[in-house]
Amino acid sequence: MSALTSSTMPRRLPPGCIEDRDRHGNIRIYYRAKGRPKVRLRGTPWTPEFMAEYEAAKGEATPTKAKGIASGTWRWLCTRYFAECAV
Repeated sequence: MSALTSSTMPRRLPPGCIEDRDRHGNIRIYYRAKGRPKVRLRGTPWTPEFMAEYEAAKGEATPTKAKGIASGTWRWLCTRYFAECAV
């Protein structure tokens, strides 16, 4: 019996947490926020260690994306072409 199905622990997960089953049938818990990648949380839900990881996952800064269009790409070529044709 896994720790997630024991009767002593609450079945609900903290907000933003999801359960995923891997290819071997093991249940893994992840924190997922909109626009950010999933972060795996280790340990049994609602334990102090788990909650520390949960709080750390919630507080991670969002990754910054590069601004602008990369030179030499198809998008760059199309944008340049349409800009020159509009003149």
